[in-house]
This record gives sequence, C-alpha cells and structure tokens, in this order.
Amino acid sequence: VLSAGNILARMSAALAESRGRLIASGVPQRSVDHVLASPNWFKLSAVKIELEAVELSAAAANEIFEFLLADLANEVGSLLDAGQAFRASDIDLLMVRGCGFPVWRGGPAFMADEVGLPVRIAEDRQTRTQSRGPARPAGAFGGFITGANRSA
Repeated sequence: VLSAGNILARMSAALAESRGRLIASGVPQRSVDHVLASPNWFKLSAVKIELEAVELSAAAANEIFEFLLADLANEVGSLLDAGQAFRASDIDLLMVRGCGFPVWRGGPAFMADEVGLPVRIAEDRQTRTQSRGPARPAGAFGGFITGANRSA
C-alpha cells in the first residue's frame, strides 16, 4: 500500500498526463485549462494553468471534463488493481482533503460513478481512438459501476 503522498503524486501525474494528451490531440490548451479552472474542477500543483478569456460551448467543456475525469478514475482503478490502495473511497478522500477536489463531488471515483462514466466508456470502447478515454483501462475501473470498489 502506498503512502497518501505517493497516491496523490500518482493522481496528480495522471491528470497532468491526461491534460497533455488532450493538448497533443489538438484541443486548445486554453480550453483544457479553462475547464480545469472552473468551479466544477480543482487544481493540482503538477498542472500549471494559465487562464485567458475562452469561449467554450457547454458540450465541449463537458467532453474535456469527462476525458480528464475518466483518466483520474482509471488511475484509481490502477492503484486498486496493483494493491496500492484498499478502496476507491480512500483515494477519493485523499483527493478531497489533499488536492482540493470539490467536497460536493465526492472524489474522482465517486464522481465518475455518479455521472455514469464507466458505463459510457464501456459502451464507447469499440469506437474510441487511442487518444480518447483512459489510456490504459484498469480492471477495477468497471467496479465503479456497481460501487463495489468504493464501499467502506
């Protein structure tokens, strides 16, 4: 089992990697940063954000948001698969308390489950390109559908 600091570092790195993949795939950096800086999201020290006025449709912002959230939830699954954390809810608590993830969102695993992200990713897996969705779908990620990996 990893320490809280190591888990937070992994989650921070996953978000930074996801941000980089979005930008490399052609999404404007200012659009990604706008979504990350919105009140619905949070900031991690590994991600440097420079804001400027951005015109972004709700659909585009939501797509960026779900992409980033999917990678974070997938990292939770990877940590669980590797036995480096006991429960998704433990990681969610670390993200809320240690990284400023909005309390009302409950953490990345809880939030992904609440918005039905694992189901949509599973349904969409056939048509997604490699630059979309989690880079390495973790086995535990599917457990969020039933809440099996976040129970106390």
